[in-house]
Amino acid sequence: MSKVKFAGRIHTPIQIYHLHSHPYWEVVCYTQGVGTVEIDGNIVSFETGDIFFLPPGSIHSDHADDGFKNIHYEFEDVSFPYHTWIKIRDTDAGDFLSVITRLYNEYQLKRKNYAEIVDSLHDVLLHYLTAFSDLVPHHPCVETAINQIVTNFSDPFYDLSQIMTHIHMNPDYFRKLFKKEMGISPLKYLTQIRISHAKRLLRLKHRSGMSIQEISWLSGFQDSLYFSRVFKKVTGVPPQDWE
Repeated sequence: MSKVKFAGRIHTPIQIYHLHSHPYWEVVCYTQGVGTVEIDGNIVSFETGDIFFLPPGSIHSDHADDGFKNIHYEFEDVSFPYHTWIKIRDTDAGDFLSVITRLYNEYQLKRKNYAEIVDSLHDVLLHYLTAFSDLVPHHPCVETAINQIVTNFSDPFYDLSQIMTHIHMNPDYFRKLFKKEMGISPLKYLTQIRISHAKRLLRLKHRSGMSIQEISWLSGFQDSLYFSRVFKKVTGVPPQDWE
């Protein structure tokens, strides 16, 4: 029996959704608007990017003066460990939103094996719930830098100085702030991501047929010799010996 019972979406902004309840857990991801949610008599604020997990039978409503939109779905999962409502926040990159949108689309399309697909996506969203609940928010400038690095690390011409075009902060102070929150410098963070990506490509090189030079380029290194030196320094072995 499928865990996901229903998936819906409010496409056109509405100001209010009156008090109601569901027999199953409901997940609501707000895609537009700023307002309040009433949950069993408690008033909780929300804005775009907020996500609520509402337990079965909870009486709730939504209100936003300028209107709101959301994506939502209902599920029944006996292994779900929570009993009260939960509020979390999506990442700036919209990681939760991308998965719940996929879940909604698959539920509506109802392709072959759609129930298994939406249940798998539901499981991914529960993992995000666990991750986001324990997540200590980063300084907005650090979050911006992380997103920039993750987006551009595979570009061999990407330079960390480009981050400063998105951050209005003294470069030296930013580097200290980044290291304080992440435990390493921005350059080491970029290098770690590039080497981690290179490891995955090296494991597949026997099937892909890619050369060390091609892997170094796809991992964001312009010079394959420099890549080999950095890779050995980080892992202890040269890239050609990585398994």
